[in-house]
Amino acid sequence: MRIGSLIALTTAIFVAIGVALVSSVTSDGTHVPDDFDEIYYVRNVEHNRPWTFGDCPLGREVVVQRTGRLQISWYVQRADIHGCVRAFDLGPSDSIDAVMEAPVIARKVVMLNQSSLQELLKRLESLRWQADWSGPKNMDESYSTDCKRTTDALPGRSLAIAAPGPKISVLSIFDKMARQPAEASCATNEIANAKVLDTAVAPFAPLLPAQYHIRPAIAERLNRER
Repeated sequence: MRIGSLIALTTAIFVAIGVALVSSVTSDGTHVPDDFDEIYYVRNVEHNRPWTFGDCPLGREVVVQRTGRLQISWYVQRADIHGCVRAFDLGPSDSIDAVMEAPVIARKVVMLNQSSLQELLKRLESLRWQADWSGPKNMDESYSTDCKRTTDALPGRSLAIAAPGPKISVLSIFDKMARQPAEASCATNEIANAKVLDTAVAPFAPLLPAQYHIRPAIAERLNRER
């Protein structure tokens, strides 16, 4: 199973059952190790087409591999008590990969040359956070500098870096309504981090897909305005 699927599903399940992921602080260091396996970046994208995609934003998932392979996937979401989540239903006999794939409406693959890959990684080094590494079965959640989790809301953006071990570091960035109101520096750092992440993938990953296909069974789960 691809590490992105594990991260996305685990995060959704944790939040859905009301369990806050724990953040711990480590010393400053390189955000992206040279031997990383995958970089996973997912964010909500507003579409202004509720009659097509439902009343939740689309999810856009960008996965970068050390080989330079970059994959962009767009998927529809449905409302959950803590925000919007991938529009899947997990049955007792369903495979996780199949469940995660069903809401995907479009996909694009790009092969980055070494120069483009290094430029992307260089941009990520300017993120304002302290990476907290843990195993995939015990993932901790890190936040932008001066931020902490004060809400059960789902983050609007999530970055996960997977490296051999296996070990994973996760950065969660919250939308305006879910931020810590008392810390002005938190908002400043979250806005800066969102800009860094979006700028890093912007040359390769458009916000919305040019073409898409929604599976009929998935469309039935969406709250679409007529």
